[in-house]
Amino acid sequence: MHLLDRGQYADAWAMTSPHFQTFKSDLDWQKRQKALRFAYGSLENRNFRRVNYRESYYRSPDGQYAIVQFTSHFRNKSRTIETIVFDCSDETCVVQEYILR
Repeated sequence: MHLLDRGQYADAWAMTSPHFQTFKSDLDWQKRQKALRFAYGSLENRNFRRVNYRESYYRSPDGQYAIVQFTSHFRNKSRTIETIVFDCSDETCVVQEYILR
């Protein structure tokens, strides 16, 4: 999220899992993130909301997933839920999905 906060969309894309990248074009994803962040404005604050653990996730093989949510406030969007899904099936966790609502 810090990479997205700083507008480093290509670097954020590079941190996502190969599985995530098979479902989305890097340029399309970067364009969408840039448009959302531009519309929402700069981040004012972000607070941890909750974390859930699952052994399956939408369009993904069975594994170990951590779903982390934050309540975020942007300059032009007062209450937003940011969700990051991590695939922790291997030794390190990688971003499987990022959702901004």
